[in-house]
Amino acid sequence: MKSQIRILILEDEQFDIELIERQLKEEGLNFKSVTVGNRSDFIYKLEEFKPEVILADYKLPQFSGMDALEVVKQVCPEVPFIIVTGSISEDVAVECLKAGAWDYVIKERILRLGAAVKNALNLKKGKDLLAAAQKDLIAREELHRSIFETAADVIAIVDQNAVILD
Repeated sequence: MKSQIRILILEDEQFDIELIERQLKEEGLNFKSVTVGNRSDFIYKLEEFKPEVILADYKLPQFSGMDALEVVKQVCPEVPFIIVTGSISEDVAVECLKAGAWDYVIKERILRLGAAVKNALNLKKGKDLLAAAQKDLIAREELHRSIFETAADVIAIVDQNAVILD
């Protein structure tokens, strides 16, 4: 059985929380969610719950999705952040994406939520694989550099025509 995806939901309306969770279940996602509605709880749950995905309403009474995004960019920028909101204009949606949101879903089109979460998780997996490959490449380059710089013998890399490359 796959492990549960930890999803942190920033939302203050119970109906919308139920709508989000129902849609995720209908998409077949195996998840555990925690819902918060204010800044202090949000910051606490980022650290304590360690979410794999964050779904945030754009507008809350005293803490907006954009405020939450700024916190996430500082604390855990690698966690996919998706705005889930009532109607917003294209300009606001673009602003959210430019600010660092991974995606946005309008509640009137909630059927797109499962795909948005799956896409974000796949994108994160790709980013993680790329970061691991880059880290491995750097380690290998450092090893080779160390070997060349500390060898007591001459080491040369030549091509098929005996031209010294390194």
